[in-house]
Amino acid sequence: MYKEAAKEFKAALREAERISYSYFPFHNTITGLLALNQEADVRAIPLEELRQKVDSRVEKFGDNNDNASSANSKNDLAALNFHSFATIYRELGDIEAALSNQIKALEIAETLEHEDQPDRASALTLFEVGEINKAQAEILFEQNRYRDALNYCKKALAKQEQFLGATHYDLLDSLELAHECCQQLGDLDGKAAMASRIKAIDPFDLG
Repeated sequence: MYKEAAKEFKAALREAERISYSYFPFHNTITGLLALNQEADVRAIPLEELRQKVDSRVEKFGDNNDNASSANSKNDLAALNFHSFATIYRELGDIEAALSNQIKALEIAETLEHEDQPDRASALTLFEVGEINKAQAEILFEQNRYRDALNYCKKALAKQEQFLGATHYDLLDSLELAHECCQQLGDLDGKAAMASRIKAIDPFDLG
C-alpha cells in the first residue's frame, strides 16, 4: 500500500512542479511525501532530492518577487507560496529558511493590506493574513523569541477575530500559543487574559 502511495506521490510531484497558478499542488505533494517518509519509512524520493526541489521552486518565485515589475511581486499568490515554503522548511527542520520565507510572506501580505483594492477579487482574506502571522509566531516561539512571538500572535488573533468572530474554534491555536508565550515571559495578567479567551471558545462554532 505504501509503495503504491509513494509511486502516486512521485507522479503527482512531476505534475505539481509544472503548476504555477496555485501553491497548493506542490505544497500538498511535498508534505505528503515527507509524511510518507516519516510514518512509513518509504523513500519515494530521497530527502536530499526533495530539499533540492523545494530550493529550486523557492529560487524561481524569489526571482519573480525581486522583480518589482513582476506580476508575482506583490500578490496574494506570492504571499501564499512563501508561506507554503516556510511550512515545508519547518517540516525539513530548517528554521532559518522557514523564517526567511515567512518574512517574505508577511511583507507581501502587509503591502497588500495597506493597498486600496476594491476591485481585487483574489486579495488575501483576513483569515489568510492571520494564518501567515500565526506561522511567524510559531517560528519565533521555536527560536525562544517569546515576546516577538506574542506580538505576532496578537496580530494573528486580530485578523482572525475580525474575520471569524471572537469565539470561533479556529482561533484556538493562536490563543493557546499566545497563552504559552505569556507563560514563558512570566506575564501572569496576559496568561490569565488568554486563558479567559480560550474558555470562551465555542467548540461548535465552526462555520
